[in-house]
Amino acid sequence: MRNITYDNVEKFRKKGKTNKLIKGLQNCEDDNLRTKIAEALGDIGDETAIETLIEMLKDRDFDVTNSAIRALKKNGKQAFEPLLEILKNSEDTKLKENTAYILGTIKNKLAVEPLMKEFKDSDDVDLRCAGAIALGEIGSSDAIDALKSGIQDEDDKVRKAVSIAFGYTNNEEAIESLILLLNDYRHEVRKTAVESLKKQEWRPTNNTQKILWAVASNNMDQMPLVGESVKSLILLLHDEDYIIRANAAVILGEIAGKIGDERALEPLIKLLDDKNETVLTSVATGLVLLADTRALQPLKDLLTNRTGIPDYTRKEISKKIEELEDKTPVKDESRIVGDYFTDKRDNKKYKVKKIGQQIWMAENLNYEIDNSFFYDNDSNNNEFGRLYEWYAARDACPKGWHLPSKKEFEVLIKSLGGEGKNAYKKLIKGGSSGFNALMGGYSSFIKDFYYKDDAASFWTGDYGGHCCFDIYKEVQEAYLSTGCSEGCGKSVRCIKD
Repeated sequence: MRNITYDNVEKFRKKGKTNKLIKGLQNCEDDNLRTKIAEALGDIGDETAIETLIEMLKDRDFDVTNSAIRALKKNGKQAFEPLLEILKNSEDTKLKENTAYILGTIKNKLAVEPLMKEFKDSDDVDLRCAGAIALGEIGSSDAIDALKSGIQDEDDKVRKAVSIAFGYTNNEEAIESLILLLNDYRHEVRKTAVESLKKQEWRPTNNTQKILWAVASNNMDQMPLVGESVKSLILLLHDEDYIIRANAAVILGEIAGKIGDERALEPLIKLLDDKNETVLTSVATGLVLLADTRALQPLKDLLTNRTGIPDYTRKEISKKIEELEDKTPVKDESRIVGDYFTDKRDNKKYKVKKIGQQIWMAENLNYEIDNSFFYDNDSNNNEFGRLYEWYAARDACPKGWHLPSKKEFEVLIKSLGGEGKNAYKKLIKGGSSGFNALMGGYSSFIKDFYYKDDAASFWTGDYGGHCCFDIYKEVQEAYLSTGCSEGCGKSVRCIKD
């Protein structure tokens, strides 16, 4: 016979000339033509072509082999017995691999046992993978335990094949196995598990499953705002895929920032050693979302010490540093620790007391500024704090505190029973309110000093009339008074903003 041509192949296919096509293969060196012949033999479906098509499974050309596989799948019932024989007895692992794929589509359960044997015992990874997928396609419950053993297989190709296999097997054990595979350390295996679960129309129902699903499908923005998500995302920072690392860094910073989980900080800072510029920019974004200012210095050190960072990436990281600096909280210098407040200006410590809804210093202010002085200009009177002229008193309280207004003193007095003796007993040193008024006296505008140990006089912040709050031991009364000269020296009690 003359060399076969493309026209011959099409003519023989239409006329069902199997023998002509088989003979045409004998001297055919054209890979594309041999592929067409295999397709034609599959379309004809003649049992006499089975042996030839099986032989073509060994062809040197990938397309020819695939064409023969498709042809044999079309004629599965006729091809089953010779294919099963190959699987059981052939020494050619590539041939057995191709045979396994075909047997899976034939779905004859007589192939389950030999397929399980190859899956469990073969040293050839590709053959094991083909065996796993074939077992899944056949769908025998007898194969479930064998496939489950592949979940922990050391080869990720086998685990991926098992994921594919379970996608064909619609039962509870298969779904449970696929959920486990969502947590595989290889992204390709996780992704395959997601696709198989989608085929089963499964969706996550609890936080743990939602986290696994979000990670495996690389939809990390769907993660629930829980600590478990932080733990999973930290693990993903070590993923081999830089896209996964980059996405995980951003979402980790966002979730940990929202729930206040500090576990994210150190792993994100360590990831600044990553060589990928996309990952570096993403880590900077994650650290901004985390809003932890401890990350500022490591980010600055990255730009200072690391060479080879592209200009664009360097600019993006610089922007992130600025964003994080903008998020730096203003230091709360009015913060109370226990029952005490420390004035950061001179590190003096003051006892504080909450009275009603107000928070007061329970000691007289003792911060040195212009136009402030001790009683009798004697530092031995330090225990009473300093006396202040009114304009000095207005600016004397530390940040977060202020000179109380007349109205604020009125609230205090009312909460203690009103002006007069009721308030007096509760306001003096040792009184039930804890205000602990100290009888530090006061001075006139010409700096004559009066009533130490017998009276306390405090400035209010109101301008006009220069109102004072006075406490007198002799009459045992506490009340507001007006007409105090701004040049007089009086005590200051600060109230918290």
